[in-house]
Amino acid sequence: MKLVVIGELSPISTAQNARLWVIAKKRGWADDELRELIKEFNYQSTIDISRKDYQEIVNQIETRENISEVFNTEEDYIEY
Repeated sequence: MKLVVIGELSPISTAQNARLWVIAKKRGWADDELRELIKEFNYQSTIDISRKDYQEIVNQIETRENISEVFNTEEDYIEY
């Protein structure tokens, strides 16, 4: 028997998951940066994101500075 969860707690669709990655890539987010963000929401994978958290995660991607925006010139990097 397969349990079907309906509503805000159900996971996002495959299309929403793909959209999330496209938005992140267009904003210059690295894969690891997106994974760290979803961990802040207590998810291990983007496919686990609930519908209730999806839009907030997208908003974070669209508004939060990511590492590549903060360090945008060679002078910003520190060599060890």
